[in-house]
Amino acid sequence: MKDYNTVLDWKSHKIYLSPLSKQPAITQYIQSFGIKFEYRESKTVIGFVWDNTDAQKDGISLSDEVIAVNGYKDLDNHDNFCSLQKDIFSNEEIQQINITLKDKAQNIKTYTLDKMNLLN
Repeated sequence: MKDYNTVLDWKSHKIYLSPLSKQPAITQYIQSFGIKFEYRESKTVIGFVWDNTDAQKDGISLSDEVIAVNGYKDLDNHDNFCSLQKDIFSNEEIQQINITLKDKAQNIKTYTLDKMNLLN
């Protein structure tokens, strides 16, 4: 991957690679907890789960409702959702999260996810 420009098409779940010409190799990795959040119908939900991550192995699914993350609660409020995105997911120093989810069967579970390198 270090010899290619990489484009992630989130909507289609595709990755496009094009060879680098005379550009230096990119050595930076994408770091993630294996999930992405979305704010839908006044709720924070799981909007994406990366394959082969602890989140997927733990059984976290699309549309699971997010109840709490590292002490952030009341995530049915859009301002709290935005604060969560900024304070937790945009903060490179945070390497682990505790997340409480409600699945489609209304079961509530708490998970601990470590930040990991993707596409390396």
